[in-house]
Amino acid sequence: MEEQVEKPKVDNKAESSETTKEQQRAESNRQLEELKDQDVKEPPQPPSSPPLASSLTTMASAQSDSELSPRNKLYLKISESLSEDQVKSLRTMLITDHNIGKGKIETSTPHEIFNMLEDEHKIGEGNLGLLIELLNALGETQWAKELEEEENKQSEDMEKTQEEAQQKTDEEHKEQMEKERKEREDAELTRMMLDIQQKQDELDRDVLAMLRKARPPN
Repeated sequence: MEEQVEKPKVDNKAESSETTKEQQRAESNRQLEELKDQDVKEPPQPPSSPPLASSLTTMASAQSDSELSPRNKLYLKISESLSEDQVKSLRTMLITDHNIGKGKIETSTPHEIFNMLEDEHKIGEGNLGLLIELLNALGETQWAKELEEEENKQSEDMEKTQEEAQQKTDEEHKEQMEKERKEREDAELTRMMLDIQQKQDELDRDVLAMLRKARPPN
């Protein structure tokens, strides 16, 4: 009777597990290669920047504020502090008392109205009396006081500028006068030297003539 040899049992679960691990490693390697390819083909994108229109608007607004004169900045502050009722009263006073056309100011902000008054030379540098009067009528005495101080400062600056301009004009006139005086002196000196040279030439000719006369004949 033959002895039967027992065949080793194959562990199907272990074999399946090994196959799955191999597949997972292959898939991981494939994904890693794809990532490497993407890194090479697609350069890193720069960080996103804010929209161009928004940046330009912000820059324009900052530049516009920086370009306003101190007087115009004060106009803007006053404009932003007035209530709707005060704005209506301001328009009414300008239309009835100061002959400002209703069509010009009925939709304008106080800041725009102040600039209109400047364009019409009703207010301006060193001349803020009308605006001070209007603010006092609106009960804005504090703003009126600040405008008076600004007006005084502007008047002082204008006087100082005029004095500096006059001083510069005087200095330039003085320099021009000095230049002309020097030119006259140089011209006079040149004329005197020419006269001396001319007289020296005449003297040389006279001496030569005398020597010829005094020479005995051969």
